[in-house]
Amino acid sequence: MLSPVAVAPDTQAQRPTVTLVLLAMCALTYGWILSGQGASRAPVQAAVERLEATIRANPEARLRPQELEGLPDQWRLELSSVIDEGATAVPEMSEAVASLRDHVHALPTWRLGWIPSMKSGHGWFTYMWVHDQWFHLVVNLTLLWFLGATLEVRGGPRVTAVAFVLSGVAGAWMHAAVYGASTVPLLGASASVLGLLGGLLTLQPTRTLPFALSPGPGSPRGSVRLEIPLAAIVCLWVGLEALLVAERGSAPLALPAHLAGLVAGGAVGWTARRRRRRP
Repeated sequence: MLSPVAVAPDTQAQRPTVTLVLLAMCALTYGWILSGQGASRAPVQAAVERLEATIRANPEARLRPQELEGLPDQWRLELSSVIDEGATAVPEMSEAVASLRDHVHALPTWRLGWIPSMKSGHGWFTYMWVHDQWFHLVVNLTLLWFLGATLEVRGGPRVTAVAFVLSGVAGAWMHAAVYGASTVPLLGASASVLGLLGGLLTLQPTRTLPFALSPGPGSPRGSVRLEIPLAAIVCLWVGLEALLVAERGSAPLALPAHLAGLVAGGAVGWTARRRRRRP
């Protein structure tokens, strides 16, 4: 088992309970999203086929721009050829678009994700637990364990929880400020995880993350200490950001949200450090 090591040699490391809870919440939510998303995709595909058939049956008909509000950016772009500001509403096409929009909004990623142009009352909080790609989940869970467990051992469970949640919230609103018109859901705990990195950098600056690799029960070998360079974590983050920039193309990037999370987590760590110094 890979467990964090306390900073001081004479201090026993506490169990990173908050970090384990955060890991479990992200993993369980992914399983629920995976099952719910699969069941919801069939009605969306059927609605898309209905809309395409309606457009083919009415080649001269046009949609009004307001009828496409609430649809993903990609579909709004694909339907740009059949948009006309002064068009007369065609009931069949209007109903097909409305049906597509309703089925899309029923997707779990849309109900729980953070969509800047739709600003739900809970999306700014729930999005940080939602992942729709396994690679994204694995990367975030790995970094969450290394950074969150280390921060919890050094700063305590309260600092870890506040840094995670506050960084996620800051990332959501920064994303909305930059991409206010976007209908692409923001998903994942990346901003929150970077907040944990910011908290570590300001609470107790360090070059490595110490962990102990314990053998299985009954093994005669003792635990092995592993020193994970913090610079490696930073390089991994920079590499992933570059990969996302190349992959997303014209879609909104999550970089503003990530930077906001890093700054918010750093503020939490800096505040905790100031309080420790007070007599």
